[in-house]
Amino acid sequence: MAQIPEDLIAEIHQRLPVKSVIRFRCLSKSLCSIIDSPKFVNSHLHRSSENINRRKVILQHMSLKNEPRRFHVIDMNNGEEEDITLEKPSVDMWTEIYGNCNGLLLLYGGSCKFSLWNPSNREYMNLPGCPLKTPNDYRLIGLGLGYDDSTRDYKVVFMLSTPNENQVWILGMRLKIWRRIEDCPDSVGLCVGYGYFADGSLNWLGLCRPDILAFDVTKETFQVLPQLFSPIKPVLTDLHVLEGCLCISFSSIFLPRADIYIRKKNDGFDQFTWEQFCSIEEPRIFKILGFLKSRNKILLSHGRNKLASYDVEEKSCGNIEIDNGCNLSSRFPILCTESLEWV
Repeated sequence: MAQIPEDLIAEIHQRLPVKSVIRFRCLSKSLCSIIDSPKFVNSHLHRSSENINRRKVILQHMSLKNEPRRFHVIDMNNGEEEDITLEKPSVDMWTEIYGNCNGLLLLYGGSCKFSLWNPSNREYMNLPGCPLKTPNDYRLIGLGLGYDDSTRDYKVVFMLSTPNENQVWILGMRLKIWRRIEDCPDSVGLCVGYGYFADGSLNWLGLCRPDILAFDVTKETFQVLPQLFSPIKPVLTDLHVLEGCLCISFSSIFLPRADIYIRKKNDGFDQFTWEQFCSIEEPRIFKILGFLKSRNKILLSHGRNKLASYDVEEKSCGNIEIDNGCNLSSRFPILCTESLEWV
Protein backbone atom coordinates (compact mmCIF):
# COMPACT_ATOMS: atom_id res chain seq x y z
CA MET A 1 0.00 0.00 0.00
CA ALA A 2 2.83 2.39 0.87
CA GLN A 3 4.39 1.95 -2.60
CA ILE A 4 1.25 3.07 -4.44
CA PRO A 5 0.95 6.87 -4.76
CA GLU A 6 -1.77 8.27 -2.53
CA ASP A 7 -3.31 10.22 -5.43
CA LEU A 8 -3.68 7.00 -7.41
CA ILE A 9 -5.30 5.23 -4.44
CA ALA A 10 -7.79 8.09 -4.14
CA GLU A 11 -8.43 8.09 -7.89
CA ILE A 12 -9.28 4.38 -7.87
CA HIS A 13 -11.65 4.59 -4.91
CA GLN A 14 -13.40 7.70 -6.21
CA ARG A 15 -14.76 5.55 -9.04
CA LEU A 16 -16.50 3.18 -6.64
CA PRO A 17 -20.06 3.42 -5.27
CA VAL A 18 -20.51 4.60 -1.69
CA LYS A 19 -21.29 1.13 -0.37
CA SER A 20 -17.92 -0.20 -1.57
CA VAL A 21 -15.98 2.87 -0.40
CA ILE A 22 -17.39 2.53 3.13
CA ARG A 23 -16.45 -1.14 3.21
CA PHE A 24 -12.86 -0.42 2.12
CA ARG A 25 -12.37 2.10 4.96
CA CYS A 26 -11.69 -0.90 7.19
CA LEU A 27 -8.68 -2.10 5.19
CA SER A 28 -6.13 0.25 6.76
CA LYS A 29 -5.78 3.45 8.76
CA SER A 30 -4.12 5.21 5.84
CA LEU A 31 -6.95 4.32 3.45
CA CYS A 32 -9.52 5.36 6.04
CA SER A 33 -7.76 8.72 6.36
CA ILE A 34 -7.83 9.21 2.58
CA ILE A 35 -11.53 8.35 2.28
CA ASP A 36 -12.53 10.58 5.20
CA SER A 37 -10.66 13.62 3.87
CA PRO A 38 -12.77 16.54 2.54
CA LYS A 39 -10.81 16.43 -0.73
CA PHE A 40 -11.80 12.81 -1.36
CA VAL A 41 -15.45 13.41 -0.37
CA ASN A 42 -15.69 16.39 -2.75
CA SER A 43 -14.03 14.51 -5.61
CA HIS A 44 -16.27 11.48 -5.08
CA LEU A 45 -19.36 13.73 -5.12
CA HIS A 46 -18.17 15.35 -8.36
CA ARG A 47 -17.80 11.96 -10.04
CA SER A 48 -21.18 10.80 -8.72
CA SER A 49 -22.86 13.95 -10.03
CA GLU A 50 -21.52 13.26 -13.50
CA ASN A 51 -22.40 9.56 -13.42
CA ILE A 52 -26.14 9.11 -14.01
CA ASN A 53 -25.89 5.53 -12.76
CA ARG A 54 -25.02 6.66 -9.22
CA ARG A 55 -28.57 7.55 -8.27
CA LYS A 56 -31.04 6.29 -5.71
CA VAL A 57 -34.81 6.70 -5.87
CA ILE A 58 -36.23 7.38 -2.41
CA LEU A 59 -39.91 6.57 -1.84
CA GLN A 60 -41.74 7.02 1.45
CA HIS A 61 -43.81 4.29 3.07
CA MET A 62 -47.16 5.11 4.55
CA SER A 63 -46.80 5.04 8.34
CA LEU A 64 -49.33 4.63 11.10
CA LYS A 65 -49.29 6.52 14.37
CA ASN A 66 -46.32 5.64 16.62
CA GLU A 67 -44.65 3.71 13.80
CA PRO A 68 -41.08 4.63 12.73
CA ARG A 69 -40.74 6.27 9.31
CA ARG A 70 -39.74 3.84 6.58
CA PHE A 71 -38.31 4.60 3.16
CA HIS A 72 -38.05 2.39 0.09
CA VAL A 73 -34.73 2.84 -1.73
CA ILE A 74 -34.06 1.73 -5.31
CA ASP A 75 -30.51 1.65 -6.68
CA MET A 76 -30.82 2.80 -10.29
CA ASN A 77 -27.49 1.17 -11.21
CA ASN A 78 -28.34 -2.43 -10.37
CA GLY A 79 -32.06 -2.27 -9.59
CA GLU A 80 -31.64 -3.46 -6.01
CA GLU A 81 -34.44 -2.45 -3.64
CA GLU A 82 -34.36 -2.18 0.14
CA ASP A 83 -36.34 -0.68 3.00
CA ILE A 84 -34.65 1.68 5.46
CA THR A 85 -36.27 2.43 8.80
CA LEU A 86 -35.40 5.63 10.64
CA GLU A 87 -36.06 4.80 14.27
CA LYS A 88 -35.35 8.28 15.59
CA PRO A 89 -37.31 10.19 18.25
CA SER A 90 -37.80 13.17 15.94
CA VAL A 91 -38.98 11.08 12.95
CA ASP A 92 -42.63 10.03 12.98
CA MET A 93 -45.54 9.45 10.60
CA TRP A 94 -45.67 13.18 9.76
CA THR A 95 -42.03 13.40 8.66
CA GLU A 96 -41.56 14.21 4.96
CA ILE A 97 -38.63 14.96 2.65
CA TYR A 98 -38.46 18.69 1.94
CA GLY A 99 -34.94 19.15 0.58
CA ASN A 100 -32.45 17.32 -1.63
CA CYS A 101 -28.90 18.56 -2.22
CA ASN A 102 -25.69 16.63 -3.03
CA GLY A 103 -27.05 13.40 -1.60
CA LEU A 104 -28.32 15.00 1.63
CA LEU A 105 -32.03 14.97 2.41
CA LEU A 106 -33.80 17.49 4.64
CA LEU A 107 -36.56 15.94 6.75
CA TYR A 108 -39.35 17.98 8.32
CA GLY A 109 -42.00 16.74 10.72
CA GLY A 110 -43.87 19.90 11.72
CA SER A 111 -43.58 21.80 15.02
CA CYS A 112 -40.12 23.04 13.94
CA LYS A 113 -38.65 19.52 13.88
CA PHE A 114 -35.85 19.29 11.30
CA SER A 115 -33.29 16.59 10.60
CA LEU A 116 -30.65 15.75 7.98
CA TRP A 117 -30.13 12.31 6.44
CA ASN A 118 -27.73 10.81 3.93
CA PRO A 119 -29.32 7.53 2.71
CA SER A 120 -26.07 6.44 1.04
CA ASN A 121 -23.80 6.38 4.11
CA ARG A 122 -26.73 6.25 6.61
CA GLU A 123 -25.58 9.35 8.53
CA TYR A 124 -28.39 11.11 10.41
CA MET A 125 -28.59 14.25 12.54
CA ASN A 126 -31.30 16.16 14.40
CA LEU A 127 -31.13 19.88 13.63
CA PRO A 128 -31.89 22.69 16.09
CA GLY A 129 -35.49 23.84 16.16
CA CYS A 130 -36.21 27.29 14.78
CA PRO A 131 -36.50 29.73 17.74
CA LEU A 132 -40.02 30.98 17.04
CA LYS A 133 -41.90 32.78 19.77
CA THR A 134 -44.92 30.57 19.04
CA PRO A 135 -43.47 27.32 17.58
CA ASN A 136 -46.89 25.71 17.22
CA ASP A 137 -48.69 28.72 15.73
CA TYR A 138 -47.42 29.06 12.17
CA ARG A 139 -48.10 27.84 8.64
CA LEU A 140 -45.32 26.40 6.51
CA ILE A 141 -44.90 28.32 3.25
CA GLY A 142 -41.66 27.00 1.83
CA LEU A 143 -38.71 24.90 2.89
CA GLY A 144 -35.51 23.83 1.19
CA LEU A 145 -31.88 22.74 1.46
CA GLY A 146 -29.15 24.43 -0.59
CA TYR A 147 -25.38 24.65 -0.82
CA ASP A 148 -23.31 27.84 -0.56
CA ASP A 149 -20.30 27.19 -2.75
CA SER A 150 -18.43 30.27 -1.49
CA THR A 151 -18.36 29.09 2.13
CA ARG A 152 -18.84 25.36 1.46
CA ASP A 153 -21.78 25.35 3.82
CA TYR A 154 -25.23 23.81 3.55
CA LYS A 155 -28.18 26.02 4.43
CA VAL A 156 -31.78 25.33 5.38
CA VAL A 157 -34.23 28.03 4.26
CA PHE A 158 -37.50 28.07 6.24
CA MET A 159 -40.35 30.34 5.13
CA LEU A 160 -43.44 30.57 7.32
CA SER A 161 -46.50 32.62 8.04
CA THR A 162 -47.52 33.66 11.56
CA PRO A 163 -50.75 35.44 12.53
CA ASN A 164 -48.92 38.76 12.23
CA GLU A 165 -46.36 38.42 9.42
CA ASN A 166 -44.38 36.27 7.03
CA GLN A 167 -40.90 35.28 8.15
CA VAL A 168 -37.77 33.77 6.56
CA TRP A 169 -35.16 31.93 8.65
CA ILE A 170 -31.82 30.39 7.63
CA LEU A 171 -29.88 27.64 9.38
CA GLY A 172 -26.22 27.18 8.40
CA MET A 173 -24.87 23.70 9.00
CA ARG A 174 -21.47 24.87 10.22
CA LEU A 175 -22.64 26.99 13.16
CA LYS A 176 -26.04 25.31 13.62
CA ILE A 177 -27.57 28.71 14.44
CA TRP A 178 -30.84 30.04 13.03
CA ARG A 179 -30.82 33.58 11.60
CA ARG A 180 -33.85 35.57 10.55
CA ILE A 181 -33.74 37.52 7.29
CA GLU A 182 -35.58 40.79 7.71
CA ASP A 183 -35.94 41.40 3.96
CA CYS A 184 -38.93 39.16 3.31
CA PRO A 185 -40.64 39.90 -0.03
CA ASP A 186 -44.43 39.95 -0.27
CA SER A 187 -44.24 37.15 -2.84
CA VAL A 188 -43.05 34.75 -0.11
CA GLY A 189 -46.65 34.30 0.92
CA LEU A 190 -47.60 33.32 -2.61
CA CYS A 191 -45.35 30.25 -2.93
CA VAL A 192 -45.70 26.86 -1.34
CA GLY A 193 -43.88 23.74 -0.26
CA TYR A 194 -40.76 22.01 -1.48
CA GLY A 195 -37.77 24.09 -2.61
CA TYR A 196 -35.84 22.90 -5.68
CA PHE A 197 -32.08 23.57 -5.57
CA ALA A 198 -30.51 24.33 -8.94
CA ASP A 199 -27.70 26.63 -10.14
CA GLY A 200 -26.98 27.96 -6.66
CA SER A 201 -30.55 28.96 -5.85
CA LEU A 202 -33.59 27.46 -4.14
CA ASN A 203 -36.76 27.79 -6.18
CA TRP A 204 -40.43 27.67 -5.26
CA LEU A 205 -43.40 27.79 -7.60
CA GLY A 206 -46.06 30.45 -7.14
CA LEU A 207 -49.28 29.23 -5.60
CA CYS A 208 -51.69 31.01 -7.94
CA ARG A 209 -49.59 31.61 -11.06
CA PRO A 210 -46.36 30.17 -12.51
CA ASP A 211 -44.05 32.85 -11.13
CA ILE A 212 -40.95 31.38 -9.50
CA LEU A 213 -39.50 32.71 -6.26
CA ALA A 214 -35.73 32.13 -6.36
CA PHE A 215 -33.42 32.49 -3.36
CA ASP A 216 -29.68 32.90 -4.00
CA VAL A 217 -28.12 30.72 -1.30
CA THR A 218 -24.80 32.61 -1.39
CA LYS A 219 -26.07 36.20 -1.49
CA GLU A 220 -29.16 35.34 0.60
CA THR A 221 -31.37 37.47 -1.64
CA PHE A 222 -34.72 36.80 -3.30
CA GLN A 223 -35.72 37.31 -6.90
CA VAL A 224 -39.08 36.75 -8.57
CA LEU A 225 -38.67 35.12 -11.98
CA PRO A 226 -41.48 36.15 -14.35
CA GLN A 227 -43.91 33.58 -15.55
CA LEU A 228 -43.52 31.90 -18.92
CA PHE A 229 -46.21 31.94 -21.55
CA SER A 230 -47.80 28.55 -22.14
CA PRO A 231 -49.91 27.73 -25.19
CA ILE A 232 -51.58 24.96 -23.18
CA LYS A 233 -54.88 26.02 -21.64
CA PRO A 234 -55.97 25.45 -18.92
CA VAL A 235 -52.47 24.93 -17.61
CA LEU A 236 -51.02 22.83 -14.79
CA THR A 237 -47.53 24.01 -13.84
CA ASP A 238 -44.79 22.25 -11.90
CA LEU A 239 -41.08 22.54 -11.17
CA HIS A 240 -38.45 19.83 -11.66
CA VAL A 241 -34.64 19.51 -11.55
CA LEU A 242 -32.83 17.73 -14.35
CA GLU A 243 -29.05 17.26 -13.99
CA GLY A 244 -28.75 20.33 -11.77
CA CYS A 245 -30.87 22.59 -14.01
CA LEU A 246 -34.28 23.94 -13.09
CA CYS A 247 -37.15 22.84 -15.32
CA ILE A 248 -40.75 23.93 -15.56
CA SER A 249 -43.55 21.88 -17.11
CA PHE A 250 -46.88 22.95 -18.59
CA SER A 251 -49.61 20.36 -18.93
CA SER A 252 -53.41 20.09 -18.99
CA ILE A 253 -55.92 17.51 -17.86
CA PHE A 254 -57.45 17.79 -21.36
CA LEU A 255 -54.27 17.12 -23.36
CA PRO A 256 -51.98 14.02 -23.18
CA ARG A 257 -48.90 16.23 -23.40
CA ALA A 258 -46.58 18.31 -21.27
CA ASP A 259 -44.12 20.92 -22.54
CA ILE A 260 -40.82 20.97 -20.62
CA TYR A 261 -38.63 24.08 -20.47
CA ILE A 262 -35.15 24.12 -18.94
CA ARG A 263 -33.46 27.16 -17.40
CA LYS A 264 -30.06 28.03 -18.84
CA LYS A 265 -27.98 30.21 -16.55
CA ASN A 266 -25.83 32.89 -18.18
CA ASP A 267 -23.22 35.15 -16.56
CA GLY A 268 -25.03 35.98 -13.32
CA PHE A 269 -27.87 35.07 -11.01
CA ASP A 270 -30.08 37.69 -12.66
CA GLN A 271 -29.35 36.50 -16.20
CA PHE A 272 -30.94 33.33 -17.53
CA THR A 273 -32.96 32.06 -20.47
CA TRP A 274 -35.63 29.40 -20.82
CA GLU A 275 -35.29 26.87 -23.63
CA GLN A 276 -37.82 24.23 -24.57
CA PHE A 277 -36.27 20.86 -23.79
CA CYS A 278 -38.93 18.47 -25.02
CA SER A 279 -42.63 17.64 -25.08
CA ILE A 280 -43.62 14.51 -23.21
CA GLU A 281 -46.59 12.60 -24.59
CA GLU A 282 -47.93 11.35 -21.27
CA PRO A 283 -51.57 11.75 -20.11
CA ARG A 284 -50.83 11.28 -16.41
CA ILE A 285 -49.57 14.00 -14.09
CA PHE A 286 -45.90 13.23 -13.53
CA LYS A 287 -42.67 14.37 -11.93
CA ILE A 288 -39.33 14.43 -13.76
CA LEU A 289 -36.69 12.71 -11.61
CA GLY A 290 -33.67 12.56 -13.91
CA PHE A 291 -31.98 10.78 -16.78
CA LEU A 292 -31.67 7.02 -16.93
CA LYS A 293 -28.60 5.11 -18.11
CA SER A 294 -28.87 6.68 -21.54
CA ARG A 295 -29.53 10.40 -21.71
CA ASN A 296 -32.30 10.02 -24.26
CA LYS A 297 -34.45 8.42 -21.55
CA ILE A 298 -35.99 10.26 -18.61
CA LEU A 299 -37.13 8.74 -15.33
CA LEU A 300 -40.65 9.87 -14.42
CA SER A 301 -42.86 9.37 -11.42
CA HIS A 302 -46.62 9.63 -11.67
CA GLY A 303 -47.95 9.20 -8.18
CA ARG A 304 -47.97 6.47 -5.60
CA ASN A 305 -45.76 3.46 -6.35
CA LYS A 306 -45.43 4.37 -10.04
CA LEU A 307 -42.22 4.93 -11.99
CA ALA A 308 -41.88 5.19 -15.75
CA SER A 309 -39.20 5.58 -18.41
CA TYR A 310 -39.83 8.08 -21.21
CA ASP A 311 -37.85 7.83 -24.45
CA VAL A 312 -37.38 11.38 -25.76
CA GLU A 313 -36.49 10.28 -29.31
CA GLU A 314 -39.18 7.62 -29.76
CA LYS A 315 -41.74 9.55 -27.65
CA SER A 316 -42.78 6.39 -25.85
CA CYS A 317 -43.35 5.66 -22.16
CA GLY A 318 -42.83 2.37 -20.33
CA ASN A 319 -43.63 1.50 -16.73
CA ILE A 320 -40.89 0.44 -14.29
CA GLU A 321 -41.97 -2.20 -11.82
CA ILE A 322 -41.52 -1.63 -8.09
CA ASP A 323 -41.81 -4.27 -5.36
CA ASN A 324 -45.56 -4.86 -5.13
CA GLY A 325 -45.32 -5.48 -1.41
CA CYS A 326 -44.58 -1.80 -0.78
CA ASN A 327 -47.27 0.30 0.85
CA LEU A 328 -45.96 3.63 -0.36
CA SER A 329 -46.99 7.19 0.30
CA SER A 330 -48.72 9.26 -2.38
CA ARG A 331 -45.89 11.85 -2.30
CA PHE A 332 -43.68 11.93 -5.35
CA PRO A 333 -40.33 10.14 -4.91
CA ILE A 334 -36.91 11.81 -4.76
CA LEU A 335 -33.91 11.04 -6.99
CA CYS A 336 -30.85 11.28 -4.76
CA THR A 337 -27.18 11.35 -5.82
CA GLU A 338 -24.91 8.86 -4.09
CA SER A 339 -22.45 10.71 -1.90
CA LEU A 340 -20.28 10.63 1.22
CA GLU A 341 -21.28 14.20 2.10
CA TRP A 342 -21.87 15.11 5.72
CA VAL A 343 -21.82 18.20 7.91
